[in-house]
Amino acid sequence: MYSQGSTFAKITAPRLSLQTALPGVLFLLAGGPAALTAAPVVYDFNQTQSSGLSIFGSAAIVESGSHDGSGYLSITEAVASKSGGVRFPAPAGTLDQIRVKFKARISDGTQGDGFSLTVSPDLPAATSGGENGYKPGTANPPRFIVAFDTYSNGGSDFVGISVIVDGKVVADIPTGVDTTPPLYSDTGEWTDVDINLKRSGKLTLSLGGVTLLDNVQTGFEGIDNALIGLDARTGTNFETHWFDDISIDFTDGDSGALAIGGESELASLANFEGTPVRFAVVPAGTGPFTYQWFLNGTAIDGATRRALRLAGAQADAGSYTVAVSNPSGQVTSAPAVLTITPDHVTPQLVRTLAVGGTVNTVTLIFDEKVDPVTAGDVSHYNAGALAILSATLGADGKTVVLKTANQRNGQSYELKVTGLKDTSVAGNALTATVPFTGQAAYRSEVLSDAPVRYWQFEETEGSTAASGSSGANTDPAVLAATFQGGEFTGTTAGLLASQAGGKAAGLSAELGQWLLVPNATDVNSGGPYPKKSIEFWFKAATIPSPELTGQDRAGLWEEGGADRGLNVYLWKNPDSTDPDTVSLVFHSHNRLGDGPGAPFGLTATQPAVYTEYPGIKAGQIYHVAAVQDGDATGTTGNLILYVNGLEVKRAPGAGQLYGHGSDVRIGGANGRIHTGDNGVLPTFDGVIDEVAHYNKALNADRVSAHYFIGIGASSSGSVTIDPTSDLKAKTTPENSSVEFSATPVGDGPFTYQWYLN
Repeated sequence: MYSQGSTFAKITAPRLSLQTALPGVLFLLAGGPAALTAAPVVYDFNQTQSSGLSIFGSAAIVESGSHDGSGYLSITEAVASKSGGVRFPAPAGTLDQIRVKFKARISDGTQGDGFSLTVSPDLPAATSGGENGYKPGTANPPRFIVAFDTYSNGGSDFVGISVIVDGKVVADIPTGVDTTPPLYSDTGEWTDVDINLKRSGKLTLSLGGVTLLDNVQTGFEGIDNALIGLDARTGTNFETHWFDDISIDFTDGDSGALAIGGESELASLANFEGTPVRFAVVPAGTGPFTYQWFLNGTAIDGATRRALRLAGAQADAGSYTVAVSNPSGQVTSAPAVLTITPDHVTPQLVRTLAVGGTVNTVTLIFDEKVDPVTAGDVSHYNAGALAILSATLGADGKTVVLKTANQRNGQSYELKVTGLKDTSVAGNALTATVPFTGQAAYRSEVLSDAPVRYWQFEETEGSTAASGSSGANTDPAVLAATFQGGEFTGTTAGLLASQAGGKAAGLSAELGQWLLVPNATDVNSGGPYPKKSIEFWFKAATIPSPELTGQDRAGLWEEGGADRGLNVYLWKNPDSTDPDTVSLVFHSHNRLGDGPGAPFGLTATQPAVYTEYPGIKAGQIYHVAAVQDGDATGTTGNLILYVNGLEVKRAPGAGQLYGHGSDVRIGGANGRIHTGDNGVLPTFDGVIDEVAHYNKALNADRVSAHYFIGIGASSSGSVTIDPTSDLKAKTTPENSSVEFSATPVGDGPFTYQWYLN
């Protein structure tokens, strides 16, 4: 038995055996990158642990029970909500091909969620990629993922295998249909998996002896300083993820004398200026290989990969060769001549988008990259009386965003563009006149505040609602909200007066309908989260009633569970005597001492932290913003509840919310509420629209702007109350009349709600 921190003998033979049982122990990486061997390394988990191999999370090495009775790697057992993985070393330098073969037993339990193989330079040592592979953020360094998903979340999600290269899906293969073998076995069978990614970028993939992909071009060009990860997880559904006889080969097929291979892309090219250029070499012989590209006989600094990419500038014209070396020698390719035809065509404007409200931008999209200097100079743009405040060129080099003074809703403007150049040597300059109309748009207002999720519910069929924005997670399956107990029909009218013809999600409490949002690090399972905002519109068809046990509440938004969670729900306060109204409650809690800013709320010494707004009626439309403006170091933050653009309640005592699992629900809830009760809440009965989730605290100005744009007004700032308003304290005799009045300051129209105590 080995314990954490044990030293293991280094094994240098091509074959490696492991035999131990170490549940939950992390083996830290030892030593530098592995040296490239001419034979595969095989892990059969029968003898001694290798230096460089690490396991984490729920992964463990089990001494017996494999397909041949020997040891195996268990990443999860058939238990809910488990995750783990293993990290394998890769050669130093550039990994330009890899073949991984293994046996997998995916069985038992209730089938879910799956496993993945990831090859990446930024693979974390102890964060599982689960069934999706490791895909952090929107940036995509070279990364190769094969994802094996055994559970469908509905919509576009499916049971099968996906291949992702550098953030792009190369292939989706449903399994268990037609002649394709299943991933999951009801009878505990072990299945052979063979993933063979060649140096040419072509992939062959087989499952259970059946070839699913045969020499499919993926565009793979190599990964520097790579690590290899095999990860798995279970969720509400679960299964075993057992693996054995894992073979990793970086030299598969290498043999013979060094040569420039026939699959190389080294033909001469004649391109227009600005057209991207790619040359690539596929060597034959025995690796490892190194590369150096030359232009007109001079080595190109940093050009040491198998592929060479050029912008297609005039200066790129010339004769290109590549020298390929291996331990036995070097060979140089025949010249590939690149001819560049100069660009003498002015850039053309292909799209204009104006957004008013509080955003006030004009976006210009051109058909080619434009010069950063002239594009970012406001003197090249003129909109008459409408001032151009700034000009910003986007990362694509083709999009320019102009920030303007306040655009009047529905007002026509004329923009003149003069002297805007492209990036060619000639510097072709554009002169154009562009008409546009100032138009406030709710979607643009929301997106300008960078929500990590935004569901508009414009779907007319199916069970999946797409998110119009994303945070760190960009996988469409993770971003989607999935209808439970029904489907979108497109017949539920939207709730925003400013969006004629819009759609919304209609939910029936009788049918138990709600929307499921997958766990994700940028929503709930990461953290900690000191700041959060949940925004949506709703109209209740019926309201909760205290007459039936447990029916005095209905979920609107819920994330978390018994110990950590954030919830917005309707609740019938037992002290209320009005049968036609209920309260809107916003509640957050982190009952465990997870770190700074915790615990807070619902502990033995701390009361619940929540806001309660009474007076919610069936049949009325409400805009809600529930803002956690928490404290990352203590518990001095606040929960702030806005209704119809105005702050209505504020509660002190908020810290920060640490990572929480379970699921996220829209129109339903399964967690602890402010009374201390824990469990499933009845589902909401009515319409929900335009749900946005932010990992920041929206301020009063932004909430007000969203509301007024949503109702079709044109407020461009916050609403305040004039200090001369008649709102001072008064003392009057009993049964005598009394009057108060408020004078709002800001852009109307205005709505009013009076409160007593």
